[in-house]
Amino acid sequence: MDKDDIKQNIENNSDVKNNGRNWVIVILFLGWMFACIDRNLMSISMVQVQDEFGINATTTGMILSAFFLGCIIIQLPGGLLVDKWGARNVLLVATLAWAVFTGLTAIAWSVAALFVVRVIFGFFDGFFPNASSKTIAETFPLRQRARAKSLVMIGGTVGTIIAAGAGAPLVVAHGWRMTFFYTALIGLSIFLLYFFGLRRSTAGGAAAANTAEQKPNVSVKSLLKQRVTWALFFTALSIQFVGWGVSSWMPIYLVRARGVDIETMGMLVALSSAVIMLAALFVGYLLDKISGYEKYFAIFGGLSTAIFLVLLTTASNAIMAVIFQTLASLGCVFVNMVVMTNPLKRYPVEAVGTANGIIATGSQLGSFLSPLVMGITIDASGGSFTSGFLLLAGFVLIAAAAGSQIPVIKGLNKPKNTNVETKAS
Repeated sequence: MDKDDIKQNIENNSDVKNNGRNWVIVILFLGWMFACIDRNLMSISMVQVQDEFGINATTTGMILSAFFLGCIIIQLPGGLLVDKWGARNVLLVATLAWAVFTGLTAIAWSVAALFVVRVIFGFFDGFFPNASSKTIAETFPLRQRARAKSLVMIGGTVGTIIAAGAGAPLVVAHGWRMTFFYTALIGLSIFLLYFFGLRRSTAGGAAAANTAEQKPNVSVKSLLKQRVTWALFFTALSIQFVGWGVSSWMPIYLVRARGVDIETMGMLVALSSAVIMLAALFVGYLLDKISGYEKYFAIFGGLSTAIFLVLLTTASNAIMAVIFQTLASLGCVFVNMVVMTNPLKRYPVEAVGTANGIIATGSQLGSFLSPLVMGITIDASGGSFTSGFLLLAGFVLIAAAAGSQIPVIKGLNKPKNTNVETKAS
C-alpha cells in the first residue's frame, strides 16, 4: 500500500463516532475470552486425556494441533466471507458452533473422534479473528485501533487465566469431560449475547462505514504483492509456532517433568498469564504512540524470547521455569501485538478482513505445526522437553528476522496534512 492509500484510510476513519465503541470492546473481549478458555483447557486437560487414551507425546501433539488445522482451512476464505457477508453474521455462526463443538469434545469416544471434533471447532473459531478485526476497523479511528485490539486480545489472556485457574481444579474435581460440558454452557451464553447485543455494537461502525467514501474491494492478488503482507505472514507463522508451543506443552511439562500437581500447575499458569495480560495493554499503548516503527518491536520481542527460552531449559526448579517462561512469553507479546494490530493500520477498511485472513493463515499454520512438531521432537529425544524448548528458541529468531522486514512508515497515524513517508528499511 502506498502512502496516499494510507492517508486516505486515516481520513476516512478520523470522524468515526464514539457510539457503541465501549460495547464493541466488551462483546469482542468476551468472545475472545471464551475461544481461549476452550483451546487452553485442552492443554490443561491433556494429562488426563493422555492417561485415559494411553497416548504418547506425538499423538498428544496431533490432538493439540487439530484445532489449528481447522483454523488454517478457513482463514483466507473466512476473511473474504467477512468482507462479503459482514462481521455480525459471521460472528453469530462462529459463536454458536463454538458452543456445539465444545460440548461434543466432552463426549468424544476415541482419539480419532476427539481429533475430528477439535478440527471442526477450530474451523469455526477461525472466523473470529477476521470478523473481530473487521469490526474494530469499522468502529475505531486508525490512531485507536492498536489499543482497541489489545483490549480485545486481553480477553484471550483472561480466558487462559480462567482455563488454568478455574479449569484445572474443575478437571481434578469433575474430570476433563464434565469440564468441557460446563464450558459449552458458557459458549451458549456467548452466542446469545452476540445474537441480542451485536446489533447495538455494530450500529456506530455501520454508520461510519456508510458515511465514508466508498472504494472498490481490494483483490487478494494486490494484497499478496505488498511486502508488508509477506513480512507479517512469516512473522505471524513463526511467533505463533513459538507461542503455542509454549502454551500447549508448558502445562504438561510442569506435571510430567517437574512433578507439579494439576491444580498447582493451573495456579502457576494463571499467574504467568496475568503478567502477560498487563504487558499486552502496555505494548498496545506503545504501538499507538510509536506507530509506524513496529519492526523494532518485533526484533526486540523475538531476541528476548529466544534468550529466555534457552534459560528455561537450565531452570533449577518449577518456579524458575515458570519465571523464564513468563519472560519469554512477554517477548512474544511484543511480536504478537505487531502482527495483530498492523492489518488494522496498513490496509483500507474494506480490505481488513481479507488481509487479516492472509496473515492469520500464517498464524494458524504456525500454531498447527508447533504442538505436533514439539511432540515428535520430545518423543525422538526420549521424552526430554529440553530439545522441544530449544527448537522454539531457534524458531523465534525467524520471527525477529521476518519482523525486521516490516516497512517503516513515519507518521502513520497523523492527520492528512502531515507528511507520511514510506521507508523500505
